[in-house]
Amino acid sequence: MRPTHIEIDLSAIRHNLDEVRQAVGPERKILAPVKANAYGHGMLPVARAALEAGASMLGVAYLDEGIALRQAGIAAPVLIFGSELPEGAPEIVRWGLTATLCTYELARALSEAAMRLRRNAVVHIKVDTGMGRIGLKVEEIRSFLQRISELPGVVVEGIYTHFATADGTGDGEFVLAQMEHFRRVVGQLRREGLNLPVAHAANSAAVLRYPSAHLDMVRPGIMIYG
Repeated sequence: MRPTHIEIDLSAIRHNLDEVRQAVGPERKILAPVKANAYGHGMLPVARAALEAGASMLGVAYLDEGIALRQAGIAAPVLIFGSELPEGAPEIVRWGLTATLCTYELARALSEAAMRLRRNAVVHIKVDTGMGRIGLKVEEIRSFLQRISELPGVVVEGIYTHFATADGTGDGEFVLAQMEHFRRVVGQLRREGLNLPVAHAANSAAVLRYPSAHLDMVRPGIMIYG
């Protein structure tokens, strides 16, 4: 046994989420990221504290983290931020997790699993507006959504992007450019009649610095933890 330990004040976690709520208003949803063992703070107790404080969704990096939440009895919606391989589709559907979707191969695997298990596969589409990590390019979104609309059992609940430099010290020009790209594509898709209930983009820095990025839901990560 190691001689060192750390004590986490869960009331501070709840307080920080109260501050997020004050910043974004009552109408927006809050997704609480608890990936990487809640940034080392303990995934299960932090997840429960976040939900008690009003978070409506949790976020994890990988499938196994989402399964651990379900096995602990946490029934709230859980978004997997990572782009899972198609082989993980049956477990995503079986455990009622929400997948980040940016490949047709995963969409097809989720549809097959949904039909086999007789339950929907819920997804959020990831758009790469400049982070350069994972996600579809803006110009690919419409055709991608049209393709997956033909797959039974796949329900597109949301669409999101991630800011590359929201916590930087500059004037925010790149963040605002990303935001403009994202708002434009979401607005156009909605005007065309596509059902996209939840659009989200704001990380911790954007919650504090860019109110126009709050949209339907925010994803405060590090600011929850102090």
